[in-house]
Amino acid sequence: MEESNSRYNEDDSEFYSVKRFEEMISNDSTAYFDVDELEEMVDYYLDNNNSKQALEVVDFGLSQHPASTTLLISKAQVFVSMHKPNQALKYLTQAELVEPFNIDLFQLKATTYSQLRQTDKAIENYKKALEYVDENEREEILMSISFEYENLNKYDEAIEYLSLILKEFPENEIALYELYFCFEISNQLDRAIQFFQTYIDEDPYSHLGWYNLGAAYMKNDLFEKAIDCFDFCIAIREDFASAYFSKAISLENLDQYQAAIDCFKETFEHEAPESMTYYYIGECYEKLEENEQALHYYKKATQLDAFCAEAWVGMGAIYNELGHLHEAIHYIKKGIELDEYNPEFYYVFGDVQAKLGFLEEALIAYEKVKELDPENQEIWYDTAWMYDQLDNKTSALLCFQEGIELQEKNDRLLYSFVAFLLKYGRKEDALFNLDKALALNFDGYEYLFEVQPEAKYNLSVLELIDYYRS
Repeated sequence: MEESNSRYNEDDSEFYSVKRFEEMISNDSTAYFDVDELEEMVDYYLDNNNSKQALEVVDFGLSQHPASTTLLISKAQVFVSMHKPNQALKYLTQAELVEPFNIDLFQLKATTYSQLRQTDKAIENYKKALEYVDENEREEILMSISFEYENLNKYDEAIEYLSLILKEFPENEIALYELYFCFEISNQLDRAIQFFQTYIDEDPYSHLGWYNLGAAYMKNDLFEKAIDCFDFCIAIREDFASAYFSKAISLENLDQYQAAIDCFKETFEHEAPESMTYYYIGECYEKLEENEQALHYYKKATQLDAFCAEAWVGMGAIYNELGHLHEAIHYIKKGIELDEYNPEFYYVFGDVQAKLGFLEEALIAYEKVKELDPENQEIWYDTAWMYDQLDNKTSALLCFQEGIELQEKNDRLLYSFVAFLLKYGRKEDALFNLDKALALNFDGYEYLFEVQPEAKYNLSVLELIDYYRS
C-alpha cells in the first residue's frame, strides 16, 4: 500500500531519476546522470510547473556535461517557460555554434522569438525546422507558422499554410476553424465559399466543412443557403450544438422567429445553456411582441450570467415598450455599465430619456452614439432634431451638414434636412437639397411629408417632385 501511494514508480526510469536527484540534493551528495536522464528530469519538472527545480537540474547537468547541446537547449526551454526569452536566446546561440542544424533548436528559437513578438524571425526558424521534421511534427510546425502570420495580420499567407495543412492532414479541425476565421477577418467570404464548397465535394461527410460553408453564407446574408448547410452538418453530427445555434440565427434573420426559438432550444439538448442563447430567445419573443416571454428569457440570461449586458438592455427595451420608463432606465443603465462602448445601448437610453422629457440627457446619449457609430443611418437626424427641440438651431444645422458630408447616400437624412430648412424658411437651400434627395431615392419624399406635413402644400416642393415623377 505504501509503495502504491508513492509519487515515484520504481519501474519508471524518469521518476527513478527524479528520486535519485532529489535524494542527492537532500543528502548534499553527488551522483552521475547521463544527458538523457537529465533531459527527462527537466521535462518532468516543467510538466509539473516547477521551473525553478528544472533550472537546478539543467545547471547541475551542465556542470557534468558542459559541451552538451541538448542541455543548452533544455536550459533555454526552461527560460522560455519562465517567460525570459532573452536569456533563452543566449543559450540557444551557444547551442547553435556547436550544432547548427538541430531541429529542436530551430523550434525553440521560433517559440522564443514569438514570445518576443519578433514574428518574422519566428517564422524564419519554423521554416528552417520544416526541412528536418518528420510527418507528425510537420503538422504542428505548419500550424505554428499559420498562427504567426495571423499575428502579423498577413491572412493570405496564413490561408496558404492552413490550406496546405488541410491538404496533407484533412482531419485537422483546428485548421478548418482558423481558415474560416482568416477568410472572415480579411473579408474574403466569396473565397471562403469557394474553398469550402470544394472541400465538401472532396469530403462530403465533414460536418465542419458544411458548418464553415454555412457560416460563410450566413456572413454574406445568404441565410437560406446557410440553413441548408447547417442541416447537412446536423445530419452528419446530430449533437453539434453550434450548427443548431447558427441555424437559429439564420432563421431569426429571415424573420422566422418561432422556428428560431425552437432551434435555439434544441441546443440545450446537446450542451449546457448559455446566457447568449437565452438572450437570443428573448429577442425572438420580443420581435413576436410576446413581451412576458421575452422578459422571462432575458432574466434567465442575467441569472446565468450577470454580466450579459445585452440581456439587461433587452429588459430595458421591453419595459420601454410597456411604458414603464423608469424601470427601463434602470436596466439600460446596468447594461451600459457592463458595456460602455455599445452604441445601440446608448441609442435606446437616449430614446427613453426623450420620452421622459429629459432632453439634455437624451442629447448626451445620442452624441455618444455618433461618437461610437458615426456610420449609423439614423443618429444624425435624431441628434439634429434633438438640438432643435432644445432651441439650438445652429447646432442642429451643423449636425445635419456634418452627417450629410459623412453619409452622402443617406436619402432619409437629406429629406429630414429639407424638412428642417423648410421649417426655418430657407426655401432655396431646401429645394437644393430636395433635388439631391429625389435623385437618390424618389419614393423617399413621403418621409419629408411625415416630418414636415406643411411641405405637402408647398408649390415649389410639389413642382420639383412632379418634375422627378415625369
